[in-house]
Amino acid sequence: MIFLLCVVVFALVAGYAAGGRLRNFERLRLRAWWLAPLGLILQVQVPAVWHPSTTLSVALLILSYGLLLVFAALNLRLAGFVPMFIGLALNLTVVSANHGMPVTRRALEASGQGSFLSELVHGKGAKHHLAGPDAVLLPLADVIPIPPPIAQVVSAGDLMVYGGVVWLVAATMRGRPQLWKPRRRKEQPQGRDREAIGVAGESDAPSVSIIGDYAEGPYGPVILLELASVDAVRWLHGAFLDMAKGSGPLALSSQPGVAFRRLGELELRLGQAESTKHLHRSNTGTRTHFVWSCSGPEWERHALFLEPFLEGGMGHQYLTDGAVDDAILEVSHGESHFSP
Repeated sequence: MIFLLCVVVFALVAGYAAGGRLRNFERLRLRAWWLAPLGLILQVQVPAVWHPSTTLSVALLILSYGLLLVFAALNLRLAGFVPMFIGLALNLTVVSANHGMPVTRRALEASGQGSFLSELVHGKGAKHHLAGPDAVLLPLADVIPIPPPIAQVVSAGDLMVYGGVVWLVAATMRGRPQLWKPRRRKEQPQGRDREAIGVAGESDAPSVSIIGDYAEGPYGPVILLELASVDAVRWLHGAFLDMAKGSGPLALSSQPGVAFRRLGELELRLGQAESTKHLHRSNTGTRTHFVWSCSGPEWERHALFLEPFLEGGMGHQYLTDGAVDDAILEVSHGESHFSP
C-alpha cells in the first residue's frame, strides 16, 4: 500500500512538472470503469476475516485479473493502458501456472518481511506461497524486493502496471490522455447548417460561431469561449499556433463568426517571456475588456489542450489560473454553461 501511494504521489508530481492540472481529470472518460474496483475488491482477501480454501482464493485472484484485463483492453486508447495490460497479463500467466503467486525467500528477507516466511511455509498466504523448486516462470513472479520503509515485494508485471498508472495520471493532467482515436468519416453539413457553420478550407476566418461569454462565478470572474463545432475548434487552434509564431495582437470580437455576449473584448497577444499572470482586465466604458498575453511555448501548450476537441471530443478545458489571473478562462466544446 505504501508503494502504491508513492507511485500516485510521483505521478502527480510528474503531471505538475509537465505543466498539467488536476482539473483535467474531469475530462477523463474510462470505459467500463466499474470493472477496476470490482477486480481490485476480489484481490482483497483477509485471512483474519475470511478463510477461503486455497483453490477458491486462486480462483478469485484469476477472476480479478480477468476483469482488470478486460478493463485495460477496453481503454487501450488511453495513455498507460498498454503497459498496464501487459503487466496484468504477465501476473495472470504466473498465477495460473503456479496456482498462486510465488514469492522467493531472498526477496522477502531483502524487503524486511522475513516474519512472513513462516506463514507462507505453512500455506497461510491468501494469494501468495513460498516459491519452491517446482515453481515456473519464477523471474516474472514476486522476486523484486523493495526495502523498508516501503517493505514490499513486487513482480515485473506490477512494475509495468505502476508505470502505466504514472503515465495515465501525467498525461491526463496535461489534458492529453488519449494516444489515438478512430478515424471518423467527416460529414459535410447540408442546407442551412452548411451556411451557418461553413466548410473547413473555404475561409481562414471562423465561419462557425465562437461565442464569448462572461459571468461572476462562485470562484471569481469566468470567461467562457463556446466553440460550436470542430471547425471552430480548428480555427482557434490555428489562432493559438499563429500567436506562437509572432502573429497578433488579435482581437477576437472583430473576427467573422465570433460573437460576444456579456464580454466586451478578449485580445490575444504574444508576451516576451513566461510570466505568472497572463490574463489582465481593463474596463472600457460599460464593457469588460481582457488582454490575454502568453509566450510562444505557452500558446503552443494551449493549442495542445484543444487537440482532444479536434476529433469531436466534448467537454471543457481551463486555460488560465483563477488564483493568479484576473479571470478563469474556459474553452468549451459541446457544452453550454451560461444562460443567454
